[in-house]
Amino acid sequence: MPADRLFHARLGHSAKVSRLSDLAFRVWATYLLAADDFGVMRADAVAFQAAHDALRERPAEEVAASIEGLVEVGLAEAFEHQGARYLYQRDWQDFQRVRFPGRTLHPLPAEAMVSGRTLHLWSAHPGGTRLPATAKGAFAASAPLRKFSRSSSVPIRDNFRTTSEVVPHNFGTASEVVPHQRSGADSKSEAVPGGPERRSRTASEAVQNNFRTTSEEVPSHARACETANGLRLTASGEERGAGGEEAAGASATDTASRAAALVERYRAELYPRHRGVAYAPTRAVEASDADAAERLCQAWNDAELDRLVERFLTAEGDRFLDGRTRTLSMLLSRAPALAEQLQGRRDGAARSTEPREAYDAVIERAKS
Repeated sequence: MPADRLFHARLGHSAKVSRLSDLAFRVWATYLLAADDFGVMRADAVAFQAAHDALRERPAEEVAASIEGLVEVGLAEAFEHQGARYLYQRDWQDFQRVRFPGRTLHPLPAEAMVSGRTLHLWSAHPGGTRLPATAKGAFAASAPLRKFSRSSSVPIRDNFRTTSEVVPHNFGTASEVVPHQRSGADSKSEAVPGGPERRSRTASEAVQNNFRTTSEEVPSHARACETANGLRLTASGEERGAGGEEAAGASATDTASRAAALVERYRAELYPRHRGVAYAPTRAVEASDADAAERLCQAWNDAELDRLVERFLTAEGDRFLDGRTRTLSMLLSRAPALAEQLQGRRDGAARSTEPREAYDAVIERAKS
């Protein structure tokens, strides 16, 4: 989705907009420009000052008061999540017409009354996918607000038809054609609904166990590099990175929660503390940071991530980092080398003591 926002001509005659002061109008415009594709943004002065250079010159108290003014006049609504306050707009999609929302780490309110188009948009949260198609004229301009509930977001998503529902597949899905974990008599061929007769034995069962790689067989440098490449070279299909048992046992939900907390701490606390300036990424960089944070949290625990971030933000004399905004995506690419530096190796000597052939063999085996 392009990083564009739409302003309608009738806003110049809006009673709500006309009640704003000059500063509050600038704060409102900053909200429209800096909010994610679902219309959600942190409701604190630091976030607004990081998104707009002119607001940095204004006292934080005045910016915070203007944010509250947006809620008072009804241009935005506020909600709290995990102790943080956020803004959203009830009719966001009526004006912005987002078709491909980018991924976001911002949450949605637990319950809210929003327009039909906005409810449709929120069904695609947290983004990264094209918005499901709807029938022409499904949302009238004068339609009443609809209730959104975070606990029922899955049923809400089911109300909108996708392309796969409009055009049925003739051969079913891969999971239907090839059932998992069959053995013995069940491994004989059988009829599968939605497709021709297939053998139910999966490819993973056809591969001999001696082709599986354990963490003991992986050289230390290969274990470090696999995290940046997204490879997980472990036995029994478990995901394990250089971070140890805590990262290996974390569920997908825990990892997403830790990633969201890491992105927020990096923006509001860690980057300003170590670099002395605010961290103000674009929406494209925010989406890249979100993916990088999830992969970092899969590989390292929180204590190790704190040490990696501190080393990453305080490193000097690095041609890759000097003079650039140090994003979480850059941290992901530098994390293996930084981890080995923290283990006592000098910069430039971050290489495994195992033979190079063993490392290459492991990487080739993982790719196949």
